[in-house]
Amino acid sequence: MGKPQFTQQFRSIWLKDELFKDWLHEVKEDSSKAFCKACCTTIRAKRSDLVNHSASQKHKSSIGAIKIHHRNSITFKPLA
Repeated sequence: MGKPQFTQQFRSIWLKDELFKDWLHEVKEDSSKAFCKACCTTIRAKRSDLVNHSASQKHKSSIGAIKIHHRNSITFKPLA
């Protein structure tokens, strides 16, 4: 028989980590999950999964798009 699996819980200290602070968000309903604001995806709250996600091509592409279009950098004209 294999070792029992430990369910990792989200750690608020990760929100201050340089690698995670710009995109990581806590999932309030499930402390075993984390949310990537850049990719709009849910990830298991294991540090290794978060590190792997940050290195993924999808995440790098999403972060690149966010850096190009800063919040409030796009303005809309009112319809008149």
